[in-house]
Amino acid sequence: MLWVADVARSLSESLDRLKDLSAEVSAMTAVMQALLDTIEAKKRQWRQLKERVEKNAGELIVLNVGGTLFKTSRETLLRMEGTYFHAMLGSRCWMPDNPPNIYFIDTDPTHFDRILAFLRSGDLSFEGLNSWECCQLRVTLDYLNIVFPPFEKSNTTPLSWNPSLCSSVLQLVDANQTVEKPMGTPSLTGSNSVMADAPATTFAIRLDEFPSSPNALAKLFVGLAPKHGFGVQAYNPETGGFYLELRWGNLHDPSHKGERFCSGFVAGDVVSVSRNASGISFKKNGHDLGISIRSVMPSSIDLFPVVVFHYMSAKVTLL
Repeated sequence: MLWVADVARSLSESLDRLKDLSAEVSAMTAVMQALLDTIEAKKRQWRQLKERVEKNAGELIVLNVGGTLFKTSRETLLRMEGTYFHAMLGSRCWMPDNPPNIYFIDTDPTHFDRILAFLRSGDLSFEGLNSWECCQLRVTLDYLNIVFPPFEKSNTTPLSWNPSLCSSVLQLVDANQTVEKPMGTPSLTGSNSVMADAPATTFAIRLDEFPSSPNALAKLFVGLAPKHGFGVQAYNPETGGFYLELRWGNLHDPSHKGERFCSGFVAGDVVSVSRNASGISFKKNGHDLGISIRSVMPSSIDLFPVVVFHYMSAKVTLL
């Protein structure tokens, strides 16, 4: 009756496997239930927070922002979810000074009126601010956990180089798509620049010719700059704009004076430049080099593609 013993042993092993499987299913069920309980708890916390906001906050809120008083409505402060103000108005531990019922916020008040206007209208104005002030406004937005609005401008027409904003030393060819400073071309100044005929939030150029040079001063800059202050024979990286120097891979803008950012470029490389709400970024042959410049001008100020030849002979084409 050996076969009977074999069958019994097989049945016993199958039963053991079923028990193990049952234990695993039970464990997985417990994990899923714990996840569901966590989600349900978070939903309860959010409902409770909203209820506390409604209970604790009156219609008129007075804020002491770094020593400056601001008055606004509860509705305005709660217009965007997940901000500092939701925590402030919904927390039982965070109460206004009593009296005089004023909430203190320890941050710079300089641009707080712009933030309140943004909460009311959804439009954040950078008008009249320089690069440093724009950066400080972003710091305050981050402190208040307010999401920066998206940058919506985009190119609407094909770009070309503007003959009216091109140094006479430079040559434009291929329907103004290509700009060149031939080898040995005399120049009254060391710098010769060209600007595109339209503003852009993204563009790309190809280095058709980019010879090495024994001149340590030789540089080629590519970037974005406002039309105001641009000069066809000026050293534009010092006068305004945001540039990447391609020979050495250094950044040049109001916050960076030749700071190393990436390796240098060679003939045939493609350089892409993009501007968005976070700043200005560069790509090398499609490889994203990341955000390099975070302190940019207000979105209301148009920036134009620019190439600056500084003691440098090269040939560059807009793509």
